[in-house]
Amino acid sequence: MLRRPLPHDGLLAGALGRVDDGDVWETPLVADDSRSVDAWHAALVSATPGWVDRLMSLRNRLVRLVGIEPVPNGSEAGFPVLARADDEILLGIDDVHLAFRVSIRVVDDAVRVGTVVEIRNGRGRAYWAVVRRIHPRVVRALLRRVQVPV
Repeated sequence: MLRRPLPHDGLLAGALGRVDDGDVWETPLVADDSRSVDAWHAALVSATPGWVDRLMSLRNRLVRLVGIEPVPNGSEAGFPVLARADDEILLGIDDVHLAFRVSIRVVDDAVRVGTVVEIRNGRGRAYWAVVRRIHPRVVRALLRRVQVPV
């Protein structure tokens, strides 16, 4: 699993008016992996480890206390598709505390999951201060679970 710089092209580049934080994680494709970006999206959504589901459930209970909307369905499945290209799908949510975009992109011989965040207020700063420590572990765990084609 490799960390990559934020892209200068594709749907994720310029997806938000301002980027306050972001990351891109990449895993190489195995030789016989010909999955489309739609297949990768479906695989990533269905690969959520139990510990991530439990964290999202806890997140949804806690954020209500400070006026932040819970994520529908408690998982990435609740993140709507905002745009798509042949090699990339862009998901995201705009809220009063922050906006984020997640890109799933098949590039050359790898798949990349990139996230950018625009923090909009103090609640967003406090929320992202916690989430940014867990977020890379979640993305890497998802990529590890779907790395080998089924």
